[in-house]
Amino acid sequence: MIEPSFYIKIRGNKYGRIKIVLTSFFDPPPTSVGFKYFINPSGSRNLEVDPHRVVDRDRIREYGLEKAIQKTLEMEKESREATEEYEKRFKP
Repeated sequence: MIEPSFYIKIRGNKYGRIKIVLTSFFDPPPTSVGFKYFINPSGSRNLEVDPHRVVDRDRIREYGLEKAIQKTLEMEKESREATEEYEKRFKP
């Protein structure tokens, strides 16, 4: 399996990564091509996952789906507020 990655910039100054997944077997014709892609809709070049925005299985098991989504939104808001506070204090 081969998985080359390419970093891209698309319309609207949004950044992302495309990974091409090539799979082949010794006996043709079973060969496949797939794509995995990540786009940051904020326009930032940062492609790291923000754990506060992930609704994971453990959170769903603990709270139920609706409450897990609400909890994720609350954590995202807290994270955003902390980032804004940091920027007010330390950025000129």
